[in-house]
Amino acid sequence: MKKDSKVLFEEIMDSLFSDVEKEKTLAEYKKNHYKGISEEWGIYVVKNSKNKEIKLLDSPEIVTKKSIYWEDNFGKKVNAVNNLYLYIGKTNCKKGIKDRLSKYIRFGYGTTKIHEGGYLLWFVKNNKDLYANFATLAEIEKKQPDLYEKAKEIFETSVTNEEKTSNQPVTLAEIIEIGLISLHNIAYYYPPLANANKKSLYIKMNTDTFSYRIYIEWKKYWENVLN
Repeated sequence: MKKDSKVLFEEIMDSLFSDVEKEKTLAEYKKNHYKGISEEWGIYVVKNSKNKEIKLLDSPEIVTKKSIYWEDNFGKKVNAVNNLYLYIGKTNCKKGIKDRLSKYIRFGYGTTKIHEGGYLLWFVKNNKDLYANFATLAEIEKKQPDLYEKAKEIFETSVTNEEKTSNQPVTLAEIIEIGLISLHNIAYYYPPLANANKKSLYIKMNTDTFSYRIYIEWKKYWENVLN
């Protein structure tokens, strides 16, 4: 029996990002100085309350050069698909998820310029009441071994030595991030809200880019799993 892509996406995401001990609002994490966030590499997400409609500000709180991509009907597009998982991010920095997620939240408060990625999240009304959650690579390997093994296979067979040894080396976390985003795209035909700054999820990117190549590998894999 063919598995529904939406069901598969939600099952994988819920298995990785439903730990109630980790799930706090962006405001709570900031207030508690990001206590409890792992310093390991992994994936983090920003979540909406289940079945809560996304309402957008008339104009963005955080104005960046990317604000020109703003669309009046963007909220309608987001609410037409899964609006629970709004952002999927990865980290391969020295202090792991804690460093990256804290910078993301601080960017939303206007206290740093380091994390412009996912800027569309700050177009959502009451965005500080959205929830953050995360999973380390070790947790992903334990909870989603098939996902982890496929990412490992892609890393070993598709990533060049140059990409592995560059100043910002490709990591398993990055490959898993692209895998989750690609599955979301297959399931809902529209990227998570905050990833939309990546020009519709790698699809419009040049075909020789790393992200596009890996995205296509994942897309073929998910299509095979679903068939």
